[in-house]
Amino acid sequence: MTQAHQTDDANPAPNPKREAILVAAQHLFLKFGYGAVTMDAIAQTAKVSKRTVYSHFSSKEMLFAGLMTAMCDVLGDRALPAEIPKASPEEALTMLGRQFVDLVTSPNGLALFRIVVGEGARFPELGATFYETGPQRLVTLIATYLCEQDRAGNLRVPEPEIAAMQFLDLAKSSLHLRLLLGIVAAPTAAEKEQAVAQAVDCFIRAYAA
Repeated sequence: MTQAHQTDDANPAPNPKREAILVAAQHLFLKFGYGAVTMDAIAQTAKVSKRTVYSHFSSKEMLFAGLMTAMCDVLGDRALPAEIPKASPEEALTMLGRQFVDLVTSPNGLALFRIVVGEGARFPELGATFYETGPQRLVTLIATYLCEQDRAGNLRVPEPEIAAMQFLDLAKSSLHLRLLLGIVAAPTAAEKEQAVAQAVDCFIRAYAA
């Protein structure tokens, strides 16, 4: 997270009005896109005052960051765990791969990705917000785990952050792109499991100690 995002905007205590604002923002962003949605529209949909919206989120960017954090926590039964359980690399990476693939192939996950890609040129801060609150958190988590595995002699990972990004790219395989392009419908559980298993096998082979 950048310094600009290290505020209580993204992680305040639970609050019914804040939750209503996030629900409204999610609905509007996914339906109309980031650029077309105003804080006034979010306030009206959430049935709160504009002042209330700004009391919880100082800007639309911060509201989007809060929404991204909330969705990353909720989608796929906490797609971004606080820590990786003590397990073999195969077991730990399989768990992470499943959660990640569930997230990026979910309808909301795909819709948010389309918003960021579609409007990133007009709103550069959107891409940074998305990356910092989603992918970067997961990359950092996996990289930390890979460092531990390297020190323990279970894997040989000289560049953990690069390796973490490689694993995520392997896990989403071609499923994510085909879904974004509308070439295929939602993948089956078996297709997602196969993608994760192949990613884990390839990764372990590449970074075997």
